Amino acid sequence: MLMSSFSMRGEIGSNMSLLKGQPRIPADCKIAEQTSLPRFGEEYRALRASSLPDSIFSTEYEIVPHHDINGVGLLYFAAYPIISDICESRFGSLRGLHTIRRDIFYFNNCDPDDTLVFGLHHRRTNNSRVESETSICRKSDGVAMSRVFTTRE
Repeated sequence: MLMSSFSMRGEIGSNMSLLKGQPRIPADCKIAEQTSLPRFGEEYRALRASSLPDSIFSTEYEIVPHHDINGVGLLYFAAYPIISDICESRFGSLRGLHTIRRDIFYFNNCDPDDTLVFGLHHRRTNNSRVESETSICRKSDGVAMSRVFTTRE
């Protein structure tokens, strides 16, 4: 499932103060406006409000602007799983494993010159399957930017 939200910069020149945006919906739009969140939206809110579990491993990640930053200067959403994989492989090899499921919860963004802190909170091996829970936080203020749940075989 995918749930999107619209955002805009609050503080000029900073990606750390993104504000919720609302698109203009034309009066003749045939798609009904949602007045409440679906169940997975409520689950997202609960996860975002929860504290991160303790890490069993953490490492820093230096942003690579040409790869990790998109055209409007934000950390590209498609870079989050790649950053998570790179950092998790520093804990233990992922060689020979392929991703069969991944749930990513995006919470925040960062400035291009910030450093990221990756946390591995849970990693369990069951036969040929490896399940992990990770997070990416801003080093500058420790704010969680994402939680990633991955299953590999």
